[in-house]
Amino acid sequence: MTNSQLNSPITISYSFLIGDLFHYGHLRMLQAAKEEADLHICGIITDDVASKWINPLISNYEERKKVIEQIRYVDEVCAQDTMNPTANLKAIHMRFPKAKILLMQSHHMGGTVLGASFVKKIGGDVVDRNFYENLSRETIATAFHEAFSSPSASNSADNRDIKLVESGILANQFTTKANTLVNLKNRLKNAHIEKEYVLTVAQWNNDPKSVIASIQNSFKGNVVIRSSSLNEDSVSFSNAGFYDSILNVDVKSPGKIRNAIKKVVLSYTSAKDDSEENQILVQKQTDNIAYSGVIFTRNLWTNNPYYLINYDTSGTKTDGVTGGTANNKIEIFRDIKASTIDEPWNDLLQAVQEIETFFEGIALDIEFAIKRTGKIVIFQVRPLAANSKFWTSDKERVSSRIFEVERKYRDLPKQSAKLKRNVCLSDMAFWNPAELIGDRPNTLDYTLFNHLIMKSNWNSALVQMGYSKVEGGLISSLANKPYIIVPFAIECLLPNSLSQGLRQKLHSQYLKKLKENPQIHDKVEFELIDSCLDFNFERRIGELKKAGLSNKEIKELHTSLQGLTNKVLGGFPEMLADDLASINQLEANFHKITERAAKTADWKAKLGYAKELIDDCHVLGVPQFIRMARCAFISGSLLRSLVSTKAVAQADIDKFMRSISTVATQIDVDFSKMRRGRVKLRKFMETYGHLRPGTYDITKLPYTKNPSYVKSSGKVNQKLTKSTMAKPFSKEKLHEKMIKRLHSAAKKERLTSSGEDILRFIITSIENREYFKFVYTKNISSALELIADVGNYFGLTRADMAHLNYYSIIGLTDHCNRGELKNIWHNLLESRREEKRLNNMVSLPPIIFSSRDIFVVPSYISTPNFITDSSVEGDVVSLDNGKPSSNIEEKIVILEKADPGYDWIFTKNIKALITKYGGAASHMAIRCAEFNIPAAIGCGNLIYDNIVNCNKLVISCKNKTITPLQ
Repeated sequence: MTNSQLNSPITISYSFLIGDLFHYGHLRMLQAAKEEADLHICGIITDDVASKWINPLISNYEERKKVIEQIRYVDEVCAQDTMNPTANLKAIHMRFPKAKILLMQSHHMGGTVLGASFVKKIGGDVVDRNFYENLSRETIATAFHEAFSSPSASNSADNRDIKLVESGILANQFTTKANTLVNLKNRLKNAHIEKEYVLTVAQWNNDPKSVIASIQNSFKGNVVIRSSSLNEDSVSFSNAGFYDSILNVDVKSPGKIRNAIKKVVLSYTSAKDDSEENQILVQKQTDNIAYSGVIFTRNLWTNNPYYLINYDTSGTKTDGVTGGTANNKIEIFRDIKASTIDEPWNDLLQAVQEIETFFEGIALDIEFAIKRTGKIVIFQVRPLAANSKFWTSDKERVSSRIFEVERKYRDLPKQSAKLKRNVCLSDMAFWNPAELIGDRPNTLDYTLFNHLIMKSNWNSALVQMGYSKVEGGLISSLANKPYIIVPFAIECLLPNSLSQGLRQKLHSQYLKKLKENPQIHDKVEFELIDSCLDFNFERRIGELKKAGLSNKEIKELHTSLQGLTNKVLGGFPEMLADDLASINQLEANFHKITERAAKTADWKAKLGYAKELIDDCHVLGVPQFIRMARCAFISGSLLRSLVSTKAVAQADIDKFMRSISTVATQIDVDFSKMRRGRVKLRKFMETYGHLRPGTYDITKLPYTKNPSYVKSSGKVNQKLTKSTMAKPFSKEKLHEKMIKRLHSAAKKERLTSSGEDILRFIITSIENREYFKFVYTKNISSALELIADVGNYFGLTRADMAHLNYYSIIGLTDHCNRGELKNIWHNLLESRREEKRLNNMVSLPPIIFSSRDIFVVPSYISTPNFITDSSVEGDVVSLDNGKPSSNIEEKIVILEKADPGYDWIFTKNIKALITKYGGAASHMAIRCAEFNIPAAIGCGNLIYDNIVNCNKLVISCKNKTITPLQ
């Protein structure tokens, strides 16, 4: 424009849009804006703001901007970094003070026109326009969904349940927080909304004294002064927690009322949301609260048919993970009758279901409190906008699958006479499958893990040590989630010399204790089951008596544990020699098999070699590892009991663990040599190349095929070398001290081994547990690579092969030619993908005690296993699927699960480690103790979910706390 035009009266139209999937409707709007004005400026909503409205966001800001810039109806493009265009309108007004500004109404706002108050104040207008519904995002989503639905979906029972709600229809129902509550207040019968007083920013600016007087006349006691912006709690976006609300404001103090309101208004202006139509909501402060939280009427991310409740109980910490805890969570299947649910959730659900009748078809986010009297108080009702706009999961199919899971669970007792009604299942007890293969593993992972360990080896390997024989497999899968059958685990870990009567009594006592303390389900070998005699038995006597055991039964238990422990300690040298011979044979066979496999291109031969590797592992590797792992657990129990009886300080145990050299120690040494050029990468890979982050996961590449695991741009790691990672100490003196303490404690418990023999047992079992695992996983890794090669030959990816079970891969080669096998695999893949998709929609708890837990899904606060007594603060890196590209040096690393394949992280100078799954004697716990790395192993779902997306945190192992900072 010329200078004369800038200073003469002109008309400027301002439009704003996201512009994702730009279409004819957008073009019509831009054309209309240009036709109304001399100059048309278009605001493009930035990515952060746009993603709150639409999910997924297909195009980024730069891509959307480039498209709009090419439209001839647009004269100028600018960024709009809030949904409220007022800031941009003010900037335009400053540039063109004499211009008349027209604000084009955005369909995103429905009936709400943000920026209208400012435009009208400066003499401008708001231009209404008709939204072009034919190409709305909802219409496009529906069309694509229908186009890509499988032909078999013609059966209505198989169709996905689509609920698309046009945003314009909802806008009038959800304008502001205050308006929604006012509309509901006199309509609710099953819940209460506290007395309210609503004002606008304009009213406050015009006469604050009158506002304060009105508030003081309306309320007694404390009030809460809450935000109620046009820019929150609407169908478009929630901005939950974005603006300030002030609790416990003394209504008798005009100054406190003034300061609280000013703080709320300031939170608006700070966010460039300075519309004078924004509201402030004043309500009576609710007291006598027993529970408070938020309930979502659908799963927040997937729209699955569950009520999701996040809550705190009165008197507990509400800062989430401070103190090593987190908010409580429970999911309730939507089809369950509220009347069948225990208090207090039955009354809450009745209240929520009543609210849902006023907003039919809309997923809601409802903030609530339950008073000690049982009264339900509603603080907030807002739509889950993203959940309202796109199709939901098929409710009928998910519901059907949930009932199938419940039937399978009820049928478990049919597997064995030893299983009674309400079988206890755990995803982390004994063999912790959630840690080893994941919460919802692929089919190949699960079937291979089951074949090698869970079918029989888990028990048969231990019988020769003096443990009880159990018939049947240890694992059961519900909706693709692996669970340990806890009664079988208990039976196996008891000495076989126990009488049947005492065995049954202990079973009942252990299950009762577990039900009362579900958070210990990942620590059953240390804190629940008496599986060996440690030095703390005397302290157990009181608990055993309280559980109903007689002195005679307690003596029998002590004698049986004593006999088993003496047998294990005394027979260890011979068992070790035999198992080492098997491991050596396994390794020798491995080299022969892999050499032959490398020379063939025949797919049948490759699968034959894969089977041979797994068969060898099943016989010569896994049973030996199981025995060594059991010995390492006994070692852990002995060490822990030395601390609990105050025979040895925890600091000495930490030093002792650092004195033990495992495979990880050698990896670190060799890695440092490689970085200095003293060891070639090829040589390093010959030894460690089989490791992968996910022992049973074919989709994870081994080190040999992804060398970036052991490459680093940083300096050579000095932190983890044994001589510099902690204060030096005399290993010999420490061992002398340990021998004396062990000898004295063993003598007291009438264990026949000397202190020196017990110390040797502890060191050797821990070292060899890691070594045996290191060797036998070579067979698994190479077998998976051969299977991947065959899959590639068949045109299938690693992800495809992961959906096949182990037996359908290696068991059909003698009966099918290539074409037949390819067809079988392709058919299996299609059904397995859909099965996995459906199973992942079913929510299940970490531990199940009865069928009710399948419909009312609790989450339990786990107690992490803290390693060292150090405290560190640092930036957080969450390793998504073990991607080595992340910069983790000097960072606090968060992992869902970890096995030997993640040992590469210890070559990267990490500051601390936090895992979702893992026990006190797990692989990562031993590694962190060895390297003196602060860690919280096995923090569980609640803590993990609260910290996984934070940027910085403090972990204090001594105080047993994890505190997010950002």
